[in-house]
Amino acid sequence: NSDLFLDPSVVSFLMHQCDEEDEDDMSDLRRAWELPQPTDVKNESAIQSKPNEIQKKRLFVPINDQYASSRKYFVNPGGGSHWSFLFWDISICQSSGTESNMVTSKFFHFDSSNGYNSRAAKTTSKKLQKVLVSSWGNAIGISSDDINLVECKTPQQTNGCDCGLFALGVAEALAFADKSSETPDASELEFIVHYYFDKIGDVKSFGTNLRKIIGDDIRSLIISECERTCK
Repeated sequence: NSDLFLDPSVVSFLMHQCDEEDEDDMSDLRRAWELPQPTDVKNESAIQSKPNEIQKKRLFVPINDQYASSRKYFVNPGGGSHWSFLFWDISICQSSGTESNMVTSKFFHFDSSNGYNSRAAKTTSKKLQKVLVSSWGNAIGISSDDINLVECKTPQQTNGCDCGLFALGVAEALAFADKSSETPDASELEFIVHYYFDKIGDVKSFGTNLRKIIGDDIRSLIISECERTCK
């Protein structure tokens, strides 16, 4: 159904309506993303009931060089020329006897055209962390500008058209990362990504091979749906 697909112009319109200075808008985004909730450090019973509990959240963020750092970028929705991938890992822990929540917010950027989207990734990371900070204030001990962004070693495309497929490949690889572990380091994530790419093929054939995999998956879904509806 076409109503299940969000056209880029619709996404751009919705994001255009979101005012990052509006606390309600920021709170709505935080709830929609189901970000971890900080413990009330003044509530000792809450801390003692779940001591040293760690809440975790990982978000997959596609990055485009038309990253809407200002309103003028919404004039041409769906524009831009390069995609990369941002992996956002958040963990929050309240230990007994401490006066604040211990928070780790770390961004990992994977760019198949090394460094091309660095500025876009940095700007987007700051905006994302602002959502994290907006509703919690000093409860988590970090600021919206205090971002921890790592540029990761990424398989590099050999043409000018496979950036989206490489970003999808990174997302597919990291979907299988251990979610129960502590905040990962860059080398761990890089290993997972490179291992996945090696399974699909060398970088020259990666785009072609992934297109075939995606096409096969789509055909399988169509066949399954036809079989279900024809019964």
